[in-house]
Amino acid sequence: MNKCFLTFALMASLALGVFSAKAQETSTHEAKIKQTVLNYYEGYIYADLGKLALAFDTLAGHMKFVKAEADQAEKVGVIPANELIKRWAGRGAFTAEQIAQSGYKIESLDILDDKLAMVKIALQAADKSYVDYLALYRVNEEWKIVNKVFVQR
Repeated sequence: MNKCFLTFALMASLALGVFSAKAQETSTHEAKIKQTVLNYYEGYIYADLGKLALAFDTLAGHMKFVKAEADQAEKVGVIPANELIKRWAGRGAFTAEQIAQSGYKIESLDILDDKLAMVKIALQAADKSYVDYLALYRVNEEWKIVNKVFVQR
């Protein structure tokens, strides 16, 4: 009886150790993902090319959006991240009043196999409201936004 109990106790403590280590690793990834989202937000409102480059995969990342053509037909548009962040940085930082009106909230964050993450954020950018879905990959230990889709509300 004691041998069975000791075996069970040992197995349980090993399992808890594995779960604890996994939870700690996930927590570390979550913190890094949240930092990437913060870099995106601050880069956007402050027109900071350095922060935007930290957030986006500038080689393979994209932003996709729906736009109306001249004939009113809708189509999906695509802007490569390297062009996108230059546009945002080139428009200049928000004013103090606009910054005071701005903010974001992570509404959901899902991490898959510590390599892929999906983040839904509600973003207030001065007088405009958006919901963004950000797809991030972890490559070389860095989390980068590889795809951004959004709707304006």
